Amino acid sequence: MVKTPIDKNGKGNCCPKCGSKKVSVHMQYPLFVEEDLNTGKEILYHLSTGERLYNPTIRELALRYKLAKLDAQCWIYKCRKCDWVSEMFTP
Repeated sequence: MVKTPIDKNGKGNCCPKCGSKKVSVHMQYPLFVEEDLNTGKEILYHLSTGERLYNPTIRELALRYKLAKLDAQCWIYKCRKCDWVSEMFTP
């Protein structure tokens, strides 16, 4: 695979500073949370039945996280070799 430095549009596959392919992408996803205004506690609902969950399982919380990862709001690239960090990209 040919090394192409990451450009100002976020295209490429290697660090523009040192040329390393050890580049990670850090992404931020939207996760919408409903909270009780009086108690400050998060209110969760079962995704298929819509019933309120008082003691959610790890599986239900993981599913919420997975569904939140559909569209990234923003992301940056970071080189693990020289610690170069790109500017922030948005869709």
